[in-house]
Amino acid sequence: MLIKEFSMEMDLKPLGLSYMASAPGAASAVGTAPPPAAAAAPPTVLLVNAAGATPLGPEPQRMTCPSCHNVMQTRLELRSNKNTHLIALVLCVTGLICLVPLPYCLKSCRSLYHYCSCCNQYLGKAAN
Repeated sequence: MLIKEFSMEMDLKPLGLSYMASAPGAASAVGTAPPPAAAAAPPTVLLVNAAGATPLGPEPQRMTCPSCHNVMQTRLELRSNKNTHLIALVLCVTGLICLVPLPYCLKSCRSLYHYCSCCNQYLGKAAN
């Protein structure tokens, strides 16, 4: 009895396909050249935050206001966010009612917003 050895290349040749032709860096058995790399370059996107090019931190910063164009030091305001309320709700549901005010007292559980000290314009949220 004659046993015929089959390989993946043999099975795909009648269909005009080559094994792993679409893999990056694989050589094509059919002889097609890979497309040029510089043909379809995606457009470059530049993201800028509302306060300009400088990221806002946890301390007041000296900067020029984009609204009133005065050089000033930012005013900080701590506000509760949805995570603050969610932590307080979880503490209440678990029966730790005496600890419910804790998230409202911790700086790490609240958001920090920067405002212009001259015109009170919102400048951005500090990255925690």
